[in-house]
Amino acid sequence: MAQQQVHQQELSYLKDIEAKLMEKRKILQNYQNAFGVVDDMSIGLEKWHKFLQKLSRHQDRIGRIWISEIIPAADDNVTLRGFSVYKDRIPLLSNAMSEGDIKSVQVQQIRERTVYHFEMNANLPSE
Repeated sequence: MAQQQVHQQELSYLKDIEAKLMEKRKILQNYQNAFGVVDDMSIGLEKWHKFLQKLSRHQDRIGRIWISEIIPAADDNVTLRGFSVYKDRIPLLSNAMSEGDIKSVQVQQIRERTVYHFEMNANLPSE
């Protein structure tokens, strides 16, 4: 009977260890899932980094033009929407963004000043 009690204690001890092990495995799985999400998010990150650097550099160089929206599209294309104080700056930005395709330019009034709202397509650079 004493030996059976020892076996029960050992069994109880092993079950506690097993429960702790299962808990640690769940925590490890959560970390692995989180790292998988981060890996998935980083796919294409270099393309976006290069694109935004290029956009910022040309936007500063051209001047008096600003981007209000950047919308990802299919096949590494991006739609840019924005405004310019001068109409002739829009094609400069389009050309600087690897022959971007200007879709529309509309005249608008903002604070009693004429501005040009534009929409163009551009390509993300290859990685």
